[in-house]
Amino acid sequence: MKSETLVRTLFEKIYFADFTKNRKPKWLVNQFGHQLEFDGYNEKLKIAFEHQGLQHYKFPNKFHKTRKQFNIQQENDNRKRNLCRRRGITLIEIPQLSNRSILIRNNPKIYTTKYYNLCKLIIFKLRKSRRQIPKEIYNTYISSDLTVKKKSKITTFKNRYGKKFGITICIIFTLPIFALWLGNYYE
Repeated sequence: MKSETLVRTLFEKIYFADFTKNRKPKWLVNQFGHQLEFDGYNEKLKIAFEHQGLQHYKFPNKFHKTRKQFNIQQENDNRKRNLCRRRGITLIEIPQLSNRSILIRNNPKIYTTKYYNLCKLIIFKLRKSRRQIPKEIYNTYISSDLTVKKKSKITTFKNRYGKKFGITICIIFTLPIFALWLGNYYE
């Protein structure tokens, strides 16, 4: 599966909505008047995503032969960000996945891990942008991880120091997570 397709699939599963490929809104033009496009866009949700390959960050690359072409690419990326910000559209930029993670289809464990981590990255970026995440999706990918990590730390502490400290350590680990969540939500 192509990385961009995987990212689109994840957005569609998170929001149960279509994220049209190569969506070209009329207002999305660069400084020369050329039409720009999103890798995925849902007009109703006001969420767009860009799966950014190395050509967006690194020169030289196979898409840009000159420094001027590379600079135009970066200007286009900045313009997209600014236009989205002005229109109240959340633009989520996802960095390129390792080709290895996509190509190893005969090892479902690696593929599943990459899929799972990519979904967590998308959810993190959406939350950072103050976007609502359906509760069942958040609980599946984020909340369950926090609970597992918290329980394993509590168990380790109880095994070392006895059960009487269990409540104390639970509060110690829960408060920073809650504070971190509040900090990210209200930033």
